[in-house]
Amino acid sequence: MAGHFKLLPILLLALFTLTVTSQQLIGSINCGGVDLWQWSSDFTFIPWGSDDNLVSNGEARVVPSSNSLFVQVMNTLRVFTSQKKNCYPKEVTLGQKVLVRASFYYGNYDGLSKPPTFDLHFDGNFWTTVETSSTELTVHEITYVTKGNAVSVCVAQTKHDQFPFMSALEIRSVASGVYDEDEVDNNRALFLINRFAYAPSDPPPSISRNALTSTTDSLVVTTLSPSNGPYYIITYYSEVNSSSKRSFELYETSTSGSNSLWSRPLSPSYGSVDQRYIYNYTVDSITTISLNATVDSDLPPLINAIEVFRVGDVLTSGTDSNDVEAPGSTIVAGKKKSKLPVILGTTIPSFLLIWIAAGIITIVRRKMKPANANGSATG
Repeated sequence: MAGHFKLLPILLLALFTLTVTSQQLIGSINCGGVDLWQWSSDFTFIPWGSDDNLVSNGEARVVPSSNSLFVQVMNTLRVFTSQKKNCYPKEVTLGQKVLVRASFYYGNYDGLSKPPTFDLHFDGNFWTTVETSSTELTVHEITYVTKGNAVSVCVAQTKHDQFPFMSALEIRSVASGVYDEDEVDNNRALFLINRFAYAPSDPPPSISRNALTSTTDSLVVTTLSPSNGPYYIITYYSEVNSSSKRSFELYETSTSGSNSLWSRPLSPSYGSVDQRYIYNYTVDSITTISLNATVDSDLPPLINAIEVFRVGDVLTSGTDSNDVEAPGSTIVAGKKKSKLPVILGTTIPSFLLIWIAAGIITIVRRKMKPANANGSATG
């Protein structure tokens, strides 16, 4: 019986997580799939909604079980075989900072073993060219401040008989202090290139418990190409050893030589997180970014997390009018209108939490009865 009660705090914690997390969601769309709940990478329970009421075009398809991924939402997709451009719209607040993540898993759903290539757009701006794989998940992430009252993410066919699709689309509201406007230009988008450890500008406690260090006086943290810049690089540090001194600098090394990118060395704080950033940074050739220990350091360099973004061009004034309707009307994709909300991006209704809690209690009680009966028989 005690074993069953051990589940209760975990399940109640999950209920609390639902309420807190949902306030940050704008939308988690399970393309070609059904409404479901799923654990995210940071162990929060995320509600995913079907895209049936968001799009009228496209065909829902399922990845064969032999190729399926552990992440359930990636095993369905919506493929668009008509219209050159198809969009997923979502209402937001003008000037809202959002994180948009689009995921694509081909999984040979059509049995042709021909993963397509197509373009991805957001709010009337070009995002990237998506090159899908037969076996690998492709994910693109962007953070920006909206110029209108809708986010519109579109896939566009660019090659004959290569039909665009989407597996999942996530839209999150980002706190204003994340990638602060004092650091970045809010008229430009940040395209994620690489992230080691998940660390927003308000990093969670887990950042200070996990670090990458070196056995030598130098630690390479990333390599940059001139074709991807300009860059926005954020690095996070938290000392794990309180008894010895650690001091290092950030260096760039290329065919032009090696130079320090900081005005002074860094000695990370013990028990807290320090961060350094470089914005609008450009390179002329392949450049290695590394942490080099200073001569008076007792320990090698250390890093807890790094995020590397490409800084985009100045954004257009807002979403293309062909992608969504004018402000104030029901957001549409294609020709279908719907006022039915996806169960995403809103606070979880109280009745839903009560319904889940009641179900948990019922399950626990049912499991207790056999345990009590066995106890009486052996008494």
